[in-house]
Amino acid sequence: MGETTVAEAGGDLLADGGVPHAVLDLDWLRQFWPSPPDDRFTFDMLLRNLRNLRSIAGNYLDAGATSLVLAGVIEQQDGRKQLAHPIGVDLTVCRLWAELLVVHGLGRCRDGGLGVL
Repeated sequence: MGETTVAEAGGDLLADGGVPHAVLDLDWLRQFWPSPPDDRFTFDMLLRNLRNLRSIAGNYLDAGATSLVLAGVIEQQDGRKQLAHPIGVDLTVCRLWAELLVVHGLGRCRDGGLGVL
């Protein structure tokens, strides 16, 4: 929860610094139902779609982006390598930590409730 918001904030910081970039939400490449019991974030579907992501990332890089901000969940340590190799760029992974009350607030906001962030 919150990875897209943080990625967008990172994109804003890059823009403020004059850094050409693109922000891509990996959730759209893993949308699949039902998710397998052993892959709740459908990471395998994301890996299947990486050829598409490489083309999309290449388009941004060809247009002048020097940084790509990817929003998504990586549960396993080797997931970083699995993503980086097909995309063709080095990845820096940022782990999000939040107080439990903040996480619950994000969930209420997503569900249309009154969450406080």
